[in-house]
Amino acid sequence: MSEPLLKRKRITLSVDKKKAICHYKQNNPSASLKTLINYFSQEWGIKIGLSTMSEVLGNSKKWLSVDGNADLAHLKTCKQPKLEEALYLWFLQMQHKKVVVSNEMLVEKARKFGAALKIENFQYSNGWIIKFKQRHKISMKKIHGEAGASNVNDIDEGRQDLVESLSGYNLDNLYNMDETALFYKLQPNSTLSTKNVSG
Repeated sequence: MSEPLLKRKRITLSVDKKKAICHYKQNNPSASLKTLINYFSQEWGIKIGLSTMSEVLGNSKKWLSVDGNADLAHLKTCKQPKLEEALYLWFLQMQHKKVVVSNEMLVEKARKFGAALKIENFQYSNGWIIKFKQRHKISMKKIHGEAGASNVNDIDEGRQDLVESLSGYNLDNLYNMDETALFYKLQPNSTLSTKNVSG
């Protein structure tokens, strides 16, 4: 007797995620369902089914027209839904391109979107940017690169080789180089993200 097939758990997308999908499709009309599924599944760390994606796009006009304050608990305090939608979509694009994003960059981009949307008398404060990140589950993540995989034995051998190479010099002729000169162009080791980040 064959075992019954396990029913895959259906993913429920929030309205802001549905709107992000529809906006992306609107800006990238040639993107296929498979492309959209792969893109957003990777961005949000969830498995989006074909039927879910088809349903969202089939109701594109509805999701694009929904007011950000409409019966959404996480957007009830959102005073500028169109601004947040534009900023969130931009943020997802930057995250996909692995661009490091800081709070300052978010605020500066929000100001530009605000100017384009002709929003006046709005404070782009630290309090607002904190609530924006909370609503969209954005937080500062450490960028995990390949440094952690360095071979400790190779490092020890390299240090020993350096000691031997410098043994023939007088201590008065040996200088310590400040790390600032070495790492002034070093990339930031953290970024705002909705998921863990690899370097």
